[in-house]
Amino acid sequence: GDKLKDEDQKAAQALIAGKPDLAAAYQIEAASKPQGMFSFIGLGGPDKERLNKQFEGKSPEECKAIRDAYNATMTPEGKQGDAGYDALDAKLKGTLKDDDLAKAQQLAKDGKVSDELAIKMSMNTGLFGMFTDDKKVNSILEGKSKKEIDELKAKYAALTGKDMEKELISRTGGDAGFEVQMSLKGKSETPEDMVAQANERYQHQRGNGIRNFFVDTFGG
Repeated sequence: GDKLKDEDQKAAQALIAGKPDLAAAYQIEAASKPQGMFSFIGLGGPDKERLNKQFEGKSPEECKAIRDAYNATMTPEGKQGDAGYDALDAKLKGTLKDDDLAKAQQLAKDGKVSDELAIKMSMNTGLFGMFTDDKKVNSILEGKSKKEIDELKAKYAALTGKDMEKELISRTGGDAGFEVQMSLKGKSETPEDMVAQANERYQHQRGNGIRNFFVDTFGG
């Protein structure tokens, strides 16, 4: 507990001293420690949200400054001067695994997560990764051209070995699933596309209206 408070204090002092990169480094160190009621005996996971927040939305240059501050401050004595050792990467690998590790590594480098990894993680949310975050998926797909969607499908296949469109259609349903299917077609680029997509929307809403009428009227 004291160690965590110690790092929080150092983060605050660094901020007051006008050193946001160093403050972020201490925040990362604090967030990577076991959290929760049993943390005092080493049980509990890291605060992934707090850790990732240090890099989210930052430019690659800002991310590098944070990485440099972390490595300058947290590299153990025996590893100082070892060009092949990266204290931050070692910390992330020792703290996180699988998609969580890949996400943190991407954020630490670029300040953002690739769309293909974000889609994959959005399909494995909630308890035991059984749920899909439809809104998150739609926010990633929305407004992309057909070419961009095709590029994303190729990157997703390279990352997972799976067909993104099939995966998404099998995991989403209802209005949210319909929006995902529309987004997968890519943004309308011709008048014909616009008419076809508008017609699909009309048919979907009409179908909903008829279904709702029967449910409201006959309760089935």
